[in-house]
Amino acid sequence: MKNMFNRLTIVLFITVVSIISSLVITFMIAETFGTGMDAINVACAIIAPALIGPMVTWYIVGLLLKINQLEQEQRSLATYDALTGLLTRRAFLEQAGRALNLTHSGQMIALAYLDIDNFKHLNEQYGHAGGDAILKAFGVLIQHLIRRSDIAGRLGGEEFAIILPTASKDTAYQILERIRRAITEQVTVFKGQPIQYTVSIGLSLHPKASTTHLETLITHADHALFDAKRKGKNRIALYSPSQE
Repeated sequence: MKNMFNRLTIVLFITVVSIISSLVITFMIAETFGTGMDAINVACAIIAPALIGPMVTWYIVGLLLKINQLEQEQRSLATYDALTGLLTRRAFLEQAGRALNLTHSGQMIALAYLDIDNFKHLNEQYGHAGGDAILKAFGVLIQHLIRRSDIAGRLGGEEFAIILPTASKDTAYQILERIRRAITEQVTVFKGQPIQYTVSIGLSLHPKASTTHLETLITHADHALFDAKRKGKNRIALYSPSQE
């Protein structure tokens, strides 16, 4: 409705401008050749743009609006994962990098790496559509449980990451434990079948310093995730150098 109103407004504006321009040009021609402005000249100057202008303008404006809509959709697809609603890998890395740069020296920053447990088995049991239902529900839940300042993204497949700026160890654990527990308790219904699943989480914590890089946080969180899987899954593991 808004686009239709905008389109009509633009068409009306351009039509009025066209009529005024046509009258001015007709007047200038009449003055130049000394023919004068009679009723026929005035009528032609008004009727021609009044008939042709709206049709041409309507088509062109519609085309431009469609192009703009497609550009917005492309930007959205590049930024957000269509299935989970979380940031794509590229968008997550960009926003996480900016968050890291904005963190002041000495402040703690945390990054969590999340992986749905036994997802390959779930895909085999319920099919890819069932797997997609799990991923979609997983994304919705994360968006509801993280803080406004946190950044969550889908890195690929069943792997996700959350960066928690200025989060202490206790705060990060509380948020991630809330997510882990909620996922354990959540039941995703697919074709009438209840599906329950769990998630393993690797957590990396670093004070902001010039040597702290996003790649380091991700690598350490990945090591911690491996440790969580090794210890039985459905748990949070904190990175320590001994895990490498």
